[in-house]
Amino acid sequence: MERRFFILCLLSFIMFAEGSSWMTAGGLGPCLVRPEHSQSASNDNSLRNCPTFLAGTLLVFGRATDLLRHDDNDKVVVAMFTVVLAISTIGLWLATINLWRAGERQISAVEVANRISRENMIGARRAWLSVENVKLIHPTRFAEDGFLLRVEATVKNLGQTPATSVRLDFESYYAIENIENFPAANERVLSRSRKSPKQLGTAIFPQDTLVQREMWDDEQKKIEKSINILPDGKRTAALMVFVTVSYLVVGDEKRHVTHHAHGLLNIPIGTEVADGQAILLAPEPFIAGEID
Repeated sequence: MERRFFILCLLSFIMFAEGSSWMTAGGLGPCLVRPEHSQSASNDNSLRNCPTFLAGTLLVFGRATDLLRHDDNDKVVVAMFTVVLAISTIGLWLATINLWRAGERQISAVEVANRISRENMIGARRAWLSVENVKLIHPTRFAEDGFLLRVEATVKNLGQTPATSVRLDFESYYAIENIENFPAANERVLSRSRKSPKQLGTAIFPQDTLVQREMWDDEQKKIEKSINILPDGKRTAALMVFVTVSYLVVGDEKRHVTHHAHGLLNIPIGTEVADGQAILLAPEPFIAGEID
């Protein structure tokens, strides 16, 4: 479209220049020059005596051709050719630079589009793991000299692709007079899970589940400040357990996590979980977990 417009403008200019030049030719045609002085009409009608745009253009072209035919003008021709070649080379270099920059911009745009497409695909079809049914099971017991804890949790893949390198971690926390405050402990547990080696763990396919159990002791020094004495003299304890599952999804090298704190208040000291029984550890209602 731009090329057609340029050609149309050029033709319009040439036609305007030619038409305007007829006004100086003394007649209705481009070379109808009236004879002057003692010259004959045949000589007056030659190109050199025709003051029109077309005639002048042809005259200049003819003289330039005559100039190039002389041997004395070889150096001038070579010099002019060299200048034209230099200008053309510079123009070609500038065009190449512009083309390279345009190519770089296009490559960057394609990379951004591919990244967004990949992220959308991963987000739509990736694995999402939930942690459910967290509970204390046998032989859990709460004694004055320490707590023996055995925790069970169920992990389910709610996504559309497998989750790999799945690891489920438990850690108990006692908030009362603890040297490490809750935000610091929460961040430490998350950071440790995200740094888990990729070579460890298991795989969970879509809609499949993983049930995992873990048992550990919390000695008296760790739990003694979490024991409360009620007005009736009964001694109870409060327990919180961080439950964190970390995993990899297809197409992403970063570890994802599902993390929450589960807890139970007013556990009577002396409580023991019998074989076949369980105590549910519900998610803490006022503590935000993390899912990514």
